[in-house]
Amino acid sequence: MSLNNAIQPIYRTYRSLVKTLFEESQQTKHASALGLHSFLTNFLFCAFLCLLIDVLNVLTKLCKTMQSRDLLYSYVKPKIAIAIGEIKGMKNVSGLALKSFEGNCALMPAGNPQKEGSLELTPRNVLS
Repeated sequence: MSLNNAIQPIYRTYRSLVKTLFEESQQTKHASALGLHSFLTNFLFCAFLCLLIDVLNVLTKLCKTMQSRDLLYSYVKPKIAIAIGEIKGMKNVSGLALKSFEGNCALMPAGNPQKEGSLELTPRNVLS
């Protein structure tokens, strides 16, 4: 659950974070701000972040169920099976965050489009 608590704020404040890093890199010419901006706007990072959010939502729900005070053993196995099914189902149907990402990303070729992960995203409408 703590990983979910660490990742959720990045996802929720993504636009502001990217905008702030971009402005900081332009105004102060700090290489670290530009580097972080480039990393955060990388297609693979954004896609992974959304996939991670979707998977962590399922695992957090399962974790909270397992921490229930009056949990019955007979209740555990079906809940685990449901969580596994939901995660496996993401192979065929994207979760909510990944669907949002797929629908909102605006791709722009960066440097070398043949290099894996070299597509960068515009700060607007990438993650909602």
